[in-house]
Amino acid sequence: MESNCNPFRYGAEFAPDDIVGRKDEIVRAERAIRDGQRLFLIGPRGYGKTAILRAVQANMSREGAIVLSVNAESSPDLGKLVGEIVAGLAAQIYEGAEDVIQKAGRFFSHLEPTFGFSAVEQEMSVSIGIDLSNGKYRPMEVLADTLDSLDRLAHTLSDSRPLALIIDEFSALMARFGVIGEGQIRSVVQCHRNLGYIFAGSNVGLMMDMTTKYSRPFYHGGDNLYLRPVPTADFAAWLHKQFTESGFEVSGSEPVLRILSLATMCRTTSRCWRIAAGLRCIAETSRS
Repeated sequence: MESNCNPFRYGAEFAPDDIVGRKDEIVRAERAIRDGQRLFLIGPRGYGKTAILRAVQANMSREGAIVLSVNAESSPDLGKLVGEIVAGLAAQIYEGAEDVIQKAGRFFSHLEPTFGFSAVEQEMSVSIGIDLSNGKYRPMEVLADTLDSLDRLAHTLSDSRPLALIIDEFSALMARFGVIGEGQIRSVVQCHRNLGYIFAGSNVGLMMDMTTKYSRPFYHGGDNLYLRPVPTADFAAWLHKQFTESGFEVSGSEPVLRILSLATMCRTTSRCWRIAAGLRCIAETSRS
């Protein structure tokens, strides 16, 4: 018997269309951006944080908001991370290379930026001229100054569009620079009135310590949003839909709920692809 294609991808990130049971989380994150607030999105790996952030960015961009998104884990070089923030902003609010160099260059002159544009990939890039490795500049102070520049720039936008910065895996950044780094960022973020933030992290212990311990700089530094496992009913309905749309026949809800029950005992309900193989076997058995 010819087997159908497995509709799940093991080890890959969720696509926004694959988000299940996260409507309330998306609404809260979008509200934080509209209101210029600070939100800490906290949850283990595999709970769909990045997919939620991508959906929020896409939804808010359609509303006209300027939403910058960077991943601190994929940019271990802080200079590169800062360059990505500036490049993302320049690409969204300025028109033409001359406009970028003149206006963005003025706001971020402390970085000594060099702007580039790839005609093939249609992407803006920014490299900073200051050397963060020679000890003259403290990296987190440079990031703090950049955030200050973003807030000042947001204040100048004539159309009052919301401007927000998403830092995914913020916990990786804080783990690298410690409590001193937390203090440097908190000291500027708490004063910003024109710029919203979403700080997401999968190091749950670190994120909770940062935001709930009185001795930490980010104590009560914003609203905390904890990601829980996807509700079973929503998850089961989505899994059933994925199989039926891929040509499988699943006899009722019992096969899916059975595997979900087993997966719950293994603490893997958040990763549908980890149970996809078992579901596929049950689906094929029920079909044959």
